[in-house]
Amino acid sequence: MDEYPRTNRIFDLLQLRLQTRNGGSVTLTYPREELERHLNLMTARNITGTYWPDAIVKLVDDTLVILDTENWGNLFKVTLDQPMELDCGVVGTEVFTLYSYSLKVEEWDPLEEVAVTFIVDDAEWADRENNAEAALSVAETIEAQLPEHLEVIAKYMTVADELGSGDAHAWLADYYGQTDSKYDAYV
Repeated sequence: MDEYPRTNRIFDLLQLRLQTRNGGSVTLTYPREELERHLNLMTARNITGTYWPDAIVKLVDDTLVILDTENWGNLFKVTLDQPMELDCGVVGTEVFTLYSYSLKVEEWDPLEEVAVTFIVDDAEWADRENNAEAALSVAETIEAQLPEHLEVIAKYMTVADELGSGDAHAWLADYYGQTDSKYDAYV
């Protein structure tokens, strides 16, 4: 399948920076896995009894978060490429930013004849064809997420093997068996 792999950036972290009018600031971070519907970002970090508006999570998707500031009547969207700044009057400004360190990859499994999806570190993905450690890390990440899709894992282990990874070579030898002429010079 020539159109595979397909990749899309996904966000890993929501950052909320509270900037006061007098120049002070506080930064709060929320890993993606903490964000769930109806979560109040302020009470989740024990910020209560202040004039900062509550920000309630309404929707979390791969590339965006929709928030509601109930006491301000604003529903707004924060996306990977577009931080959101909310003026909070005399208190200051809330700045919401999404950060991405991961890619969602869709790959074709020829054995199962189905597309599968996994998430990898974007820096390792970018370097996988030039660096044996990055290639092996990508293959091991896939193995951890999709252990039943051995042909997909083998594809990426082969890249690591060709770059000189002994671990990848051993994995492939085990996968293809000791009598496979591809890995056994005596057959």
